[in-house]
Amino acid sequence: MRYFSALSAVAAGALLSSLPAQSADISTLKTEANILTDKLTSVYQQQTKLDSFAINEIEHYYLAGQGIAFKVDTNVDLLPVIALSKGITNEEEVIDDELARSSKAMVKKEQEALNALRIEQRNLAHHEFSLHKKIESLQKRSANEENEESKQKFDSKIRQTQDELRQIITQKQQVSAQIENKEMSVTMSQSADTSASNTDFSRQDIYQVMLLQTFQQLCRSQALINELPEGENITVIFKGLGALNGDNYMDQIVVSSKDNLNDCLSTPSKLAASMQNSKKYQY
Repeated sequence: MRYFSALSAVAAGALLSSLPAQSADISTLKTEANILTDKLTSVYQQQTKLDSFAINEIEHYYLAGQGIAFKVDTNVDLLPVIALSKGITNEEEVIDDELARSSKAMVKKEQEALNALRIEQRNLAHHEFSLHKKIESLQKRSANEENEESKQKFDSKIRQTQDELRQIITQKQQVSAQIENKEMSVTMSQSADTSASNTDFSRQDIYQVMLLQTFQQLCRSQALINELPEGENITVIFKGLGALNGDNYMDQIVVSSKDNLNDCLSTPSKLAASMQNSKKYQY
């Protein structure tokens, strides 16, 4: 709380000292940050594995010369209280059973989606192979054709088939990216399923899922990234999702530079690299 009181004061000072020419940029940054906040709230709430999990609030601040900081506040502090309460064994068992069922259902759903993507990938690969063969056949027939009109018809079919081939290759690349993201999601779902009834790991599970969701949305928010001045960062603070420190849980903090986020959704490897290259620590 002290950190963000100070943060608010610094942010206010930075805004008040800004030159008028900067106002339009800051206004645009705030608009884009609000859009990202709405998207994050939606995906966090819909995809995080615990039914009782909820987002309390997401706030954001802009500090000139440093960047934008998002503070994500959840109801995670209520979850361990429910799970660790004593003297209500039946309620504990019901909660654990519900969490376990929810987690297993999510794993099954994610795995089914992954299997469907893999089938689509195989079908596209077969189609790509058949189009290559078709083009080779048409090229041979065109090369052997002496009649100019017939030759032009073959060449036209070759161009049409090549256009179709390019579309198939693009689709295959998109599906490959979806598969890689889905594999990460399945791994996280299985991890959450393994520890669904173990509250010692629930905060880490929630953090890992939200971390992936955060980068997926950040990488889609190129308008925000483009408006951010060079050399500045985007920071996301996950309140209370870190390790236990005395009587309180620390915050998980993730800092990513503008350069690290540029075009990071263009390939699965760039998304993974952006996550890996960001600075992560607890405070």
